[in-house]
Amino acid sequence: RLEQHCLEQRYLEQVCLDAVVRDSVATRSRSFNRDPHAMTILIDDPIWHWQGRRWCHLVSDADLQELHNFARSLGIPEQGFQGDHYDIPQDLHAQAVAEGAEHVTSRELLRRLRDANLRLTPAQRRERRRANLGSPA
Repeated sequence: RLEQHCLEQRYLEQVCLDAVVRDSVATRSRSFNRDPHAMTILIDDPIWHWQGRRWCHLVSDADLQELHNFARSLGIPEQGFQGDHYDIPQDLHAQAVAEGAEHVTSRELLRRLRDANLRLTPAQRRERRRANLGSPA
């Protein structure tokens, strides 16, 4: 009986937390979308497995500097930039959405990155990373 009560309590706490996050995001989205020139930070689902963790992509559909600023606000160093996106761990996904990132599917994220002409080929990403790290080409 106690175990059932604890499970129900955890469920209610999660429902309340989800509602608070949704309300926060909705409020930010409303104010964020008032400016027709405002760019959007996009984030997809954390479905990519690497080194025992799940990762997602964080991109901008308009301006890389805004992407760098947003990533910095999450505590992600600029060295984590992959040329046209940041790979961020699953544990930062909810925080990114709460701070205003728009959650989209991976397909939508890629489409919007391409439409903004910010998508790099793998070779371009490697070259940009070499240039940023000061490595020989």
